[in-house]
Amino acid sequence: MNKKPLEQIKNVTNVTGYRQVSLWKREDLQHPQPDELAEEVPVALVYNGISHVVMMASPKDLEQFAVGFSLSEGIIEHRREIFGMDVVAVCNGLEVQIELSSRRFMGLKARRRALAGRTGCGVCGVEQLNDIGKPVQPLPFTQSFDLANLDQATAHLNDFQPVGRLTGCTHAAAWVRLTGELAGGFEDVGRHVAWINCWAGGRKSARGGSMAPRWSPAAPAMKWCRRPRCAASRSCSRSRRPPP
Repeated sequence: MNKKPLEQIKNVTNVTGYRQVSLWKREDLQHPQPDELAEEVPVALVYNGISHVVMMASPKDLEQFAVGFSLSEGIIEHRREIFGMDVVAVCNGLEVQIELSSRRFMGLKARRRALAGRTGCGVCGVEQLNDIGKPVQPLPFTQSFDLANLDQATAHLNDFQPVGRLTGCTHAAAWVRLTGELAGGFEDVGRHVAWINCWAGGRKSARGGSMAPRWSPAAPAMKWCRRPRCAASRSCSRSRRPPP
């Protein structure tokens, strides 16, 4: 395989995440008005030529999504186990073609998992009933966040939602410094995808990578979500490991 190394894929996905449409209002059907609509497309994650899963996502920041999904699903332990990546447009959507290390690919083939995406509640996609509600060990208490700084963080969340400002229909996830300043964030039509992108970006930046802003993976994370349990469980389980 001849994929681009991770340090060279910053600008692979050059898609805005929205498209221009015409809007007809009932009171004036003769004069359509321009409007913007957020895009969502099927995205296939393909490991070493084998399609692993298809999920709906905004067609932007797909490299971050692929890394975050691979980390949070336990497919890889470190970013360096992904040797390269390409984003390719196909007739029915987009493929993220990932070159995985031989050891990790062997482990992936040996695993049995349901391919339904775990989108919000944490139940869809589990392999058996016993996997539901597994206890998550609490992380060690290392810092606290003053809720008085929360208003400052939420006031600037739209800074990371250029598509959301146009369309009003994207979710956001962001890293928040203890002072309430937003250090970085992502948006997506799917709230789980925005979280995975943000989480992957924070972990990557711990190694001084060039694909995202430098923020600390130990900082508080903020996500607009009605069902945050799945995201919290993923973060707690993976944050125990050393940053990749």
